[in-house]
Amino acid sequence: MKQPPSEFTKWDAAALRREAYEARKLQLKRRRLRLALASSYPLGLVIAGVVLVLIWYPDTRDELAKYAVVGLLGGSVGLGELVSRYRDAPRAAILTTPAFGYIALNAFAAVAALFLIFEFDWRFGATGDSVVPTQLLVASFGSVALFRTSLFTVRAGNEDVGIGPNSLLSVVLGACDRAVDRIRAKDRGFEVAYIMGNVSFRAAEGPLPAVALALMQNLPEAESIALITEVERLRHQSSISDEAKALLLGLAITNRVGTDVLETAKESLGPEILREVGSSEELRLSDLTALARGLDEDQSRASSEDVAAPPTNGASEAPPTNGPREARRPIDDQVAPDLEAQKLEDEPEGG
Repeated sequence: MKQPPSEFTKWDAAALRREAYEARKLQLKRRRLRLALASSYPLGLVIAGVVLVLIWYPDTRDELAKYAVVGLLGGSVGLGELVSRYRDAPRAAILTTPAFGYIALNAFAAVAALFLIFEFDWRFGATGDSVVPTQLLVASFGSVALFRTSLFTVRAGNEDVGIGPNSLLSVVLGACDRAVDRIRAKDRGFEVAYIMGNVSFRAAEGPLPAVALALMQNLPEAESIALITEVERLRHQSSISDEAKALLLGLAITNRVGTDVLETAKESLGPEILREVGSSEELRLSDLTALARGLDEDQSRASSEDVAAPPTNGASEAPPTNGPREARRPIDDQVAPDLEAQKLEDEPEGG
C-alpha cells in the first residue's frame, strides 16, 4: 500500500517555493542596483560637461545655473508623477529603465521650454524683478502644458487633431509610462501569486483586508472604501474560482498598501485564512521537490513504492544495477549480451 506524503515532503516543497520567492526578490534588488549604477554614468557626464563649460566660459555661469535649476525641477515633476501612479512600490517603479527615460524627458522638456521662453522673451504678465522667477517656474512646472499648444489643427474624420510638439511629447511619455507599468505588472504578479497561493478567498475576504488596512496609519478613507467595495464585487462573482478570487484580492490590497504589508497581514492571521491542500496537490508538490533535487519523476515514484511495499520472503530480489541509467535500460538490452555469450559457447570449436 502506497503511503501518503509525509509532513517533511510538504515542508520541503514549501521551502522550495520560499527559496524561489527570495531568489526572485534578490534578483530584482540586484537589477535595481545595476540600473542605479548605470544611470550614474550619464549623470556624471552631464555634470562634467557643466563644469567644463563653467571653466571655459565663466560669463555664462548665471544662465547655465538657470538651465540646471529648471532641468532638476522638470525632472522632479516626472518623478512625482511616477510616485503618484505607482503607490504600492514607488521605489521599484522609479528604478527601471523606462522610468529614467520618463524623468529625463521631462527634464529635457523643461530645458527646451526655458530656451524658447528666453528666445521669444515671454514674460507671462510679470514685470520688474519677478520676470526671471516667473519664467523659471513656468518652464519647470508648465513645460508640458506649454508644449501642448497646437500649431495648427487638422480634421481627421470626425475629430480635430492638433499638430505640434504635443504630438511627439505625449506619445513618448505615454510609451515610457506603459513600459514602467508592464515591468511592475510582472513583478507584482510573481509576488502576489506567491503570497496568495495557499490562501482561501472565503476565509480571507473579511479578515485579510481588515488587518491590512489596520496596519496602515495614514491611508486615506477613500482608499479603504474603494477596497471594501472591490471585495464586495469579488464576493458576488460566481464565475470566478476561489483561487482566482484570492489572487484578485491580493492585487486589490497591494494597490493600496503594497506587497510587504500584504505579506505581513497574511502572516499575522496564520492558518486561519489558508486553504486546505488536497492529496493530489501534495503529490504534485512532492514530485516538484524530487525534480528540484535532480531526480526524474519515475525514479522518485519507484523509490516511494519500494518503501511502501517491501518484497515478501518468497520473492526474489532484483539483481543489483550500476545506477538509475542501468535500471532504466530495456530488458532486451540487458539480456542480449548474455544470449550472445551462450551462443558462442554452444558453437563447435572447428566451426
